[in-house]
Amino acid sequence: MKGRVLVVEDDEDLCEELRETLRGEGLEAEFAHSGRRGLEMAVNGRYDLVILDLKLPGGGGLGVLRDLSGRDLAPPILVVTGRPMEGDLNRGDAEGLKHEITELADGLITKPFDVTQLLSSIRALL
Repeated sequence: MKGRVLVVEDDEDLCEELRETLRGEGLEAEFAHSGRRGLEMAVNGRYDLVILDLKLPGGGGLGVLRDLSGRDLAPPILVVTGRPMEGDLNRGDAEGLKHEITELADGLITKPFDVTQLLSSIRALL
């Protein structure tokens, strides 16, 4: 595979695993550890794919997802989250939240995930 991937994830250990996995597949990866920084990098950079966690410091991933998905020429977004789809506390609507995420994102994987599942999703989106 070839491509440039932005990973927006605050778990340092997972980032290191993803760095090695993506590099092993021939992908160039850059990392942001907060929603604010991830959004800034995604807007100002040229990426072929964004891998996005939902629970992030400095601006939640759901806000980043909403912002990026509404932009012209936005890269595909693969949401990778350990957050159960229990619903947005402000809306109290678990099904509505899950529907919104699946509508806005190009893919969704729940942690913990298998590396082959992740790579399969990446291949489908690149």
